[in-house]
Amino acid sequence: MSDLLILVSVVFTSLAILAGGAFFLLGLILLATTSPAKLHAAFQRFLCRISFDCFGRGGFGG
Repeated sequence: MSDLLILVSVVFTSLAILAGGAFFLLGLILLATTSPAKLHAAFQRFLCRISFDCFGRGGFGG
């Protein structure tokens, strides 16, 4: 029973690592195919959201 549990754990861990790598590669492909202007605009929106400053009055959103 213990051997089966170890085998299942190894299989699930391997699948999780492979899925994480697949999402990472998809993210890299998405970044590589997006124009720099769109990336800059998306990054500015992200900074605006995390700093709660969408009008450039300080913080990271300026």
